[in-house]
Amino acid sequence: MLLTLEVDNIAIIEAMALQLEGGFTVLSGETGAGKSILIEAINALIGGRTSRELVRTGTDRATVQGLFLLPPHFDFNFDSFGIPQNEDGTLLLERSFTDTGRSTCRINGLLTTVAVLKTVGERLLAIHGQHDNQSLLKEETHIDLLDAYGGPELQKTKQTYTDVYLECRRLKALWRETSGSERERKRQIDNLKFQLDELKKAALK
Repeated sequence: MLLTLEVDNIAIIEAMALQLEGGFTVLSGETGAGKSILIEAINALIGGRTSRELVRTGTDRATVQGLFLLPPHFDFNFDSFGIPQNEDGTLLLERSFTDTGRSTCRINGLLTTVAVLKTVGERLLAIHGQHDNQSLLKEETHIDLLDAYGGPELQKTKQTYTDVYLECRRLKALWRETSGSERERKRQIDNLKFQLDELKKAALK
């Protein structure tokens, strides 16, 4: 759930802070009032494309921040990206972009990439336009929806599995790193056998 949205220097908006509550929210106004600009800002916040034309005239940088309350079923391994987590279950996304096309992304204050921001953002929000496909039609979201339907008990089991799976991958990577390739192992074995034969032939006493 989006709790707070702050927009600075985007199009005609100089500075704006929007507080949202639970339930249904409607943004209304005449054509040109700025409704679509808010959608553009939110889209940028969740990793969508930005345009230098969005930066307010007379400024060189635009920024949008959003504070979210994470849903109970939210599935993302923050630790693997080194992203700190808030104890109150909130998540702060921030994106800045300049009139030269450069973009900066942060999650809970930590610098990250647009790709990571998009991965997180698409799980928090779904923006449906007139000609957009809904997230229900995206096959990659089906497993998350099914898991969410399973309730807290399934989420707990899934988290346990995820932890074990990640640890297994870590150990496999460590094993590969320490054991080397099959070719290298054979080379070492042949070398040791040769050295052992040389020592036997020398008949040292």
